[in-house]
Amino acid sequence: MSRNRILGGLAVVILVAIGWFLFQRQQAAQEARSVGIEVSRTITASFAGMNALKVGTVSGDVLSSSSTTTFFGTMPVIQRSRAPYSVDYFVDLSKLSAASYRWNAATRTMSVEVPDVTIAAPNIDGAKAAIVQQGVYISRRAGITLQQQAAERANAAVRKTAQDPKHLAQARANARAAIAKLATAPLKAAGLYTVKVVVRFAGEGDGQREVVDGSTALSEIMSR
Repeated sequence: MSRNRILGGLAVVILVAIGWFLFQRQQAAQEARSVGIEVSRTITASFAGMNALKVGTVSGDVLSSSSTTTFFGTMPVIQRSRAPYSVDYFVDLSKLSAASYRWNAATRTMSVEVPDVTIAAPNIDGAKAAIVQQGVYISRRAGITLQQQAAERANAAVRKTAQDPKHLAQARANARAAIAKLATAPLKAAGLYTVKVVVRFAGEGDGQREVVDGSTALSEIMSR
């Protein structure tokens, strides 16, 4: 066998090997894209029809005091009240879109970016409030003023409590767990047992940077 034939045969073998490698790589990439799209659609379907997801509640009693004067400003009157309250925390899932998902084929991880936790308006149960008023004479106008002051101060106190970093941190932790559970359940039902779902909040990057780097946005995958 001549040298030229041997070299020609080797060249053919190399070209076939390169072609097979490129074909396999293309197939793997296509499979990764397909899985990414399937996962995102499955997660999106599980969130369909959901708007605000409740992820926590803080409750307790709020104390407030108010004061004013009556009888031409000559008689002071004071009110102290204690009322039960509750404040809910929500995540708005209605804002999720294809841009909210990133698929990392290497680690088979779907990262879902959700809006940050929002705090609902305080719910203060005035009907169960314990109220004590002090004063020789409390006019109707003075009584209204006391109630308005008490309501404003109670609302401010409850909002401050709801914004406490420890309560927000707990609400975010609850949100991660709840959203991941909502997303994982339909994936398992679809046979996608090895896909990991990571939940992060808008603007949050450092905590899950290793998941996001090198991954592909679902909007980009679906446009290919």
